[in-house]
Amino acid sequence: MSIGSRWTLLEIEARLGRLAEATRMTVPRDSGQQGVLSQTQAAASARIALFLNQHYSEPVYWKEVAQVAGLSVPSARKCFLRSYGMTLHQYLLQLRLAQAKEMIAHANAKIIDIALETGFPTLSNFYRTFEAVVGQTPSAYRRSLAQPYRSGSRRTRIR
Repeated sequence: MSIGSRWTLLEIEARLGRLAEATRMTVPRDSGQQGVLSQTQAAASARIALFLNQHYSEPVYWKEVAQVAGLSVPSARKCFLRSYGMTLHQYLLQLRLAQAKEMIAHANAKIIDIALETGFPTLSNFYRTFEAVVGQTPSAYRRSLAQPYRSGSRRTRIR
């Protein structure tokens, strides 16, 4: 894990800790849910998110997630969806792809190693998901980062 990604995870953990301490958490408007979460539900959602941030590279099962939250599986699903406006699967994919993009940008590792280290079960699954979300394959993304910035306008010197 690179230093940058370690800081990102620490920042997420700190924010989740503050969220868990909040007395109330309002549900996002675009989540399709209505109402306000109780302190217990907000804390359970924060524990789930923290667990996912720590275990995104491993297979994650609802039974484990519910146990971490101290809820039943259906209650954990509903609580997480109401808190974050997305399913656990969507959240997990975002975490995995963010880490994969970081590794592609800053590590010299092979794409298959990055895919497996970030929790994708197969290389084809990683490529399919990455391209669907990012809009280009991981290899094309890496190549785009390696190209120097090109502009049609003249270069302006910064003094």
